[in-house]
Amino acid sequence: MSTPPGGVDVLALSARRGRLHALAAAGVLAPEELERGLGFAGRRPTVASWSAYLYWHALIIGVVLLVAGVIFFVAANWSALDGFVRMGLVGGLMVLATLVGGFLGETLAGRAMSLLGGLLFGPLLALYGQIYQTGADAWELFALWTLVLVAYGALVRFAGTWVVALLGLHIACFAWINQELGSDFYDDSGAWIVTALALVDAGVVALGERFTSGRERDVITGTAAYFGLAILLPFSILLIFDEGSTAALPGLVLTILALAAIWLVYRWRRPDLAMLAAFATMITIIVTAACGRLLLDKLDAELWGVTMLGVIVCAQVWAFTRWLLAWRREHPQRHHADAGAEAGGEEVAS
Repeated sequence: MSTPPGGVDVLALSARRGRLHALAAAGVLAPEELERGLGFAGRRPTVASWSAYLYWHALIIGVVLLVAGVIFFVAANWSALDGFVRMGLVGGLMVLATLVGGFLGETLAGRAMSLLGGLLFGPLLALYGQIYQTGADAWELFALWTLVLVAYGALVRFAGTWVVALLGLHIACFAWINQELGSDFYDDSGAWIVTALALVDAGVVALGERFTSGRERDVITGTAAYFGLAILLPFSILLIFDEGSTAALPGLVLTILALAAIWLVYRWRRPDLAMLAAFATMITIIVTAACGRLLLDKLDAELWGVTMLGVIVCAQVWAFTRWLLAWRREHPQRHHADAGAEAGGEEVAS
C-alpha cells in the first residue's frame, strides 16, 4: 500500500485503541477483526491478567479483614481475656505474620503478610495504652505506627504498606495540630503544618516517580498526590469565602503550583489519566465554590441562583469528561487487569 501524497500511512501508526475503533467505525475493520486487533495490540485483558488482578485484590481485602477480625475478637472477649493474653494474641500474630512474610520473600503473598504484620502493630499499641493507661495521645500512637510502617515498607517494598504509612502520617499530623497545638487546621500555626505536610506529599510523589516503576509507582504517587490535593483544597475554599488568614497564603501558593505541576507533568511528560482527573476535580470544586459565593452571597440569588449553580456544575463535568475522554483516546493506557498482572502475575504463575 502506497502512502497518499501529503498523507500518512495508517499501517505505520501504532495500534492505539482509539485508532482501531476509528477504523471500525469507518467500516475498514469488521467487529471480529476489531476484537482480534485489540487482542494483538494488548488492549484486551486475558484470563491470566484477570486472575492476577483478582488475586491481588483478594489478598489486600483479606489482610484488611484479618486485622478487623483480630480487633473485633479482642473487643468482644475483653472481659474474658487477661491483659497479657490480649497483648500476646495480637503481638504473636504480628510476629507470625512478619516471619511468614519474610519466609515467602518478595512474592505478593509475602508482601501481603508483611503488611498484615505492620498493620497489627497499631492495635498492639492501642492495647498497650489501654491496659497500662499510659496517657499517650492519639497522635503519638499514629506517629509511632507510621514509623513502623515506613520500616516495613522499606524492607518489603510493597506499595500497600506505603499507602497505609501515608494515611497514618496525615492522621498523626492533624491529631497533633488538634491535641498538642490546639490550633485550627487552616489558621495560624496549623496552616503552616498542613502546608508542610502537603510539601511532604509532593516529595513522596517526586521520589516515587524517580525510584519506582509500574503499578507500584502509580499507587504510591497517586496516593500521595490525592492526599496532598485533598488537604490543600480548603485553602482555596477559605479564600473564596474570605475566611482565610495570612498564614494560609503559602498553602494557596502551593495549591496553584501543584495544579500547574500536574498539568505540565501528567498531561505532557508522563501521561496519567487519574492525575488529570484529580486536576479536573480540584478545578470543578474551586470554580463551583467561587460561583456559589457570587450567586448566593454577592448577588443574593436564591432559587435561580441554585439552578444556575447546578447548570455550572453540570457544564464543568460535561466539559472535563469530554476532554478526558478525548485525551484518553490519544493516550491509551493498559486495562486495569493488565496492571494487576504487572503487580501479581509472577506470584500467580508461581
